[in-house]
Amino acid sequence: GGGEYRLPCTATPELSRLLATPQNSLLHIAACRGLVATVSTLLSKGAAPDSRNAAGETPRDVAHAAAAKRTASSNALSIVEKLMKAATPKKVEGRARPTWT
Repeated sequence: GGGEYRLPCTATPELSRLLATPQNSLLHIAACRGLVATVSTLLSKGAAPDSRNAAGETPRDVAHAAAAKRTASSNALSIVEKLMKAATPKKVEGRARPTWT
């Protein structure tokens, strides 16, 4: 039968929020927790750095939010940089040529 999952007593409010937000990937959670090696491994295995959870956040967004907190892991900024480098560059469309009448 299905049982209820309970967070360990050591879970932080940020981790609790991430686990409660639908569509969070392992990359979202590793980015929030400051797990540099895990983020690197997930990216090397093809994890999507631009994936969005149900709240519309990317792993970089949650890493950036974690970095902004006073209690942030010293790894948080390193993770933000890794995710920025791994993100797919946005395609910039050329400007339309003006039409003269």
